[in-house]
Amino acid sequence: MEYTIKSYDEDVKIANWIFNKYFLGYIRLKEDMVQAAVIKLWRNRPHFNKRKGTYGTFACLCAYREMCMFLRKEKKHLNNISLFEEIEEDILLIDILGAVKDSMSELLEVEELLSKVRIVVSGLDGKSKKIIELYLKHYPQREIAKRVGVSQVSVSSHIKAFRKLLKAELEGD
Repeated sequence: MEYTIKSYDEDVKIANWIFNKYFLGYIRLKEDMVQAAVIKLWRNRPHFNKRKGTYGTFACLCAYREMCMFLRKEKKHLNNISLFEEIEEDILLIDILGAVKDSMSELLEVEELLSKVRIVVSGLDGKSKKIIELYLKHYPQREIAKRVGVSQVSVSSHIKAFRKLLKAELEGD
């Protein structure tokens, strides 16, 4: 049986149909899987026996099996990705990982700063502690004064003292 352009087109159509029906979840591998199936069909076309059924049935089964075999071979490598793989247009995975690394180091710096703030706050007495807790929750000084029952000038003094203690703690490193 001679392999012609018409035969090739028919095999490509069958391979694409099989892929779209059964393997859409592997869209990144479509081109390779279709190509493997077409090659298999080209090699097996001489073995097709008209007495056993239609070429379409034979070709569909052959293409399906070849795509399954292709996936079995590729399964080992499916989870491997390159750091230089393009995630979106002009954005590489390595760029995203670099940004994440920078964010993580910033997060660690913030955590370290919060730890020092907690140390300073834990050393304060009751009234000062309440004032600073409200201050750290972004309450205005007037509201803090009203809630704690002191003057706004007193609140301001407690905040200045807290800042001085925190500065000493930060410079103590």
